[in-house]
Amino acid sequence: MHRSVKGALLNEASNIAEMRGDQFGTHRVMEPAGTLPQAARRLNNDFDSIYDDELVLEVERLNIDSASFVQMEGQGDVAAQVLETVRTRGKQHNPVTGSGGMLLGRVARVGSALAELKSPLAELQKGDRVATLVSLTLTPLRIDRIVSVDPKRDTPQQLASYVKFFSPSFTGVTGTSDAIDDFTRALGVPVAISPANNGDYTVDHSAAIFLIDPNGAMRALFSTPHVASIIADDYRRIVEAG
Repeated sequence: MHRSVKGALLNEASNIAEMRGDQFGTHRVMEPAGTLPQAARRLNNDFDSIYDDELVLEVERLNIDSASFVQMEGQGDVAAQVLETVRTRGKQHNPVTGSGGMLLGRVARVGSALAELKSPLAELQKGDRVATLVSLTLTPLRIDRIVSVDPKRDTPQQLASYVKFFSPSFTGVTGTSDAIDDFTRALGVPVAISPANNGDYTVDHSAAIFLIDPNGAMRALFSTPHVASIIADDYRRIVEAG
């Protein structure tokens, strides 16, 4: 289970430089030099200068990892801690838990070099809604303001809004606790419900993607890291095999 924090990234770069970054993102690492973005203590989140092979998103919601949220909640003002982490680290990478989360937002700019590099990101259009599957621990982030901290659970209304970030054709499904327990056990999905100090609780679960056919049979399990091209190729093979 993730908790949500709304924020905003720079909408558009005011001074876009024509330059290429490193394919592993090391051009955004400030310290220590030579490390990968996830291991870095600090990333460059100055979006006044954007590399021509980067994608810029306008963030609508941060889904904070449950362990990170509970830790911050125990310390007090969650929003203030998120703002301070992003200010000092250039990303939402909790220094205590080492975890981050993911984000939901809209495409603000698609780098012109992405098409030349044959990146699937080049197919995105400005305004497209997206949900990232990479962790906030390696994503350069700037927050201008936080509108609210929302700890509400997965109501049908919440699910309807959330799944549309992945695809307008997606449908979110929920049910009774017993029905959900039966479903997760049948798939072998690990789920852990843990009480929090404030009387609330957190729900942690697998990040795997399960492919279920129209007859209700599980056809595949895609474990992390999720690479879209690999998943697409495997899916085509499964469909072609019948």
